[in-house]
Amino acid sequence: LTQQGQVEDIYPLTPMQEGILFHSRFEQNPESYFVQYGFDIVGEFDQAAFKKALQQAVKRHDILRTSFHWDLSDRPLQVVHAEAELVVDEQDWQGPESVHSEKLVEYVVDQRRRGFDFESPSQLRVSLIRLEANRVRFTLHFHHILLDGWSGALLLGEVIAIYRALTHDANWFAGEAPQYRRYIEWLAGRDAAATACFWKRYLGGFAGMPAITSVGNRQQAPQVQTEEHLIGQEMTGRI
Repeated sequence: LTQQGQVEDIYPLTPMQEGILFHSRFEQNPESYFVQYGFDIVGEFDQAAFKKALQQAVKRHDILRTSFHWDLSDRPLQVVHAEAELVVDEQDWQGPESVHSEKLVEYVVDQRRRGFDFESPSQLRVSLIRLEANRVRFTLHFHHILLDGWSGALLLGEVIAIYRALTHDANWFAGEAPQYRRYIEWLAGRDAAATACFWKRYLGGFAGMPAITSVGNRQQAPQVQTEEHLIGQEMTGRI
């Protein structure tokens, strides 16, 4: 930890995070809980400002500067670092779409296979691949131990808001971001007996048995498919 820079905070994982960490380590599969968001940015694009907006979001949210350790204590701990440099992979693939569409599929699969190092200060990286003069494919790669679908969408919305402020010489400030520690403390203060009682009542009378499915062949390559839907200028304007 001392080699990774200043440590801001240390606290336990949530039960959900512990489960994700356990399964990720047990399966030893770098693709477990690996999440990717991607879309094309079409038109005028200030790539330097976008990278700055991403780094500001990392600086703002402590969960994006967190490493995960299972050998520092009796139970896993997450360590918040004062700084974490966001890894941004910038590439230029300008050329026929038939060429780069296939490369994109190979690229996202390769990123998944790389996985993440839990003891690194960041479980997040970004790709910016220029496909045409006015078209850039943005992909956010992150581990589910950091974000879920809802918070991932909120993060992207915040990055876009910061980017717009940077490119229009405007100020952007949404107040201090809530610390993840506050959620950990809230969980620790919950009455475990009352919580168990609630769920027993809620699930009372449920007779179905949970289906336990086989993990399957972990060596099988994931099936990746690309779909494109064009909604037109009129619908885009309404959105």
